[in-house]
Amino acid sequence: MVHGNRVDEAVARLLARIRAGEFTDEPLPREADLAQESGVSRATLREAVKVLKTQGVLRVEQGRGTYVNPITEWESLDLLATPGPHANREELSVQLIQARRMIEVGAAELFAGVCTDDDLERMRQHLEGMSRADAAGDVGAFVHHDLAFHDVILQGCGNVFVPLLMRPVSRHLAKARYETSAVPQVRTNALGQHAAILAALRTGDPDASASAMLGHLRQTDDDLHREILQRTPA
Repeated sequence: MVHGNRVDEAVARLLARIRAGEFTDEPLPREADLAQESGVSRATLREAVKVLKTQGVLRVEQGRGTYVNPITEWESLDLLATPGPHANREELSVQLIQARRMIEVGAAELFAGVCTDDDLERMRQHLEGMSRADAAGDVGAFVHHDLAFHDVILQGCGNVFVPLLMRPVSRHLAKARYETSAVPQVRTNALGQHAAILAALRTGDPDASASAMLGHLRQTDDDLHREILQRTPA
């Protein structure tokens, strides 16, 4: 019986090599050779390859071998959003925010038409929590209330697909939120943008709510570039 943790480790090692650009124009090595290179048994490697095939990362061509699919054919958002050793961090971060914008702007538009007083009160409380955390310099609490503020919109917009689509995107944006929220000016910007979103939602105007969310995400993109990406050595 193959141990699950060993398979996970083999998947991670193989995926790191794939992301590093190995096997781009050639098939994977023979099973025995690849298992030896990865430091695992052939049975473990076979299970790891099976996992990556089910996620669209690998394909088998009869008589030729196992090949890496183009990244556009990968089926796992978690794998897509996990940077490899040679991944373009800026490009990945920008694309994640673009995906977030496509989902959250529409969610805010939907939410404006169905939100209740209780929903808006919960958002107000989370905004107050963000303000208290900012004053205390508590980045963890600030991010917690930030995520919870947005979650009210995602969960309450009336479309069951929206939170499901957003979940893996949010997971991989969380680290960037901690990084940016450690900067006081970024927290100040976020507080203003969240207050604008709440004010727009209180009017019940879908267009104004969508516009406020778009403004917030544009500010988030600007903050990410200015405070994190441009200050991070290549």
